[in-house]
Amino acid sequence: MKNREPQACVQIGEDIPLRAVLHDTRVLVVEPPADYRQEVTAALRLRGARVATAASVAEALKALTIFGPDVLVVDLELPVSEIEALHERVHGLELRQGRTIPEVAMTPAAMLEAEQRARDAGFLQHVSRPVEPGRLAATITRLVPRRRLPIEPPALVAQP
Repeated sequence: MKNREPQACVQIGEDIPLRAVLHDTRVLVVEPPADYRQEVTAALRLRGARVATAASVAEALKALTIFGPDVLVVDLELPVSEIEALHERVHGLELRQGRTIPEVAMTPAAMLEAEQRARDAGFLQHVSRPVEPGRLAATITRLVPRRRLPIEPPALVAQP
């Protein structure tokens, strides 16, 4: 499998409808606390993502092949052995499917050195809780290859 640089999906700005930011991007959120899972899911769906959730790594492992995510958002507070098992399964899936599935670590804002810990654990990016929806969406758009956005045809104007 070739290593390739992630491409930005879209430039986030006022000219792009909110639902188009993550249009049809499949995101698997692996987050044990239900309230955080719901918060992240709502933020991503509002931006057009298709979201599946898992309360544990065991659930995430099942969802990987069924849901076929484009990106994972994973709670870094899960046990290290479980995160390693998840990485291993993701890597195997990448090899079989010939595609990259980036993983984003999520940690509490108060967690010191969280960004370095996320990199050490093999994650490409890191976001903090409470989730800033715009920042999470921007992080995902940097990691997921460009998708076609739904474009409405221009209104027809009668010519005199």
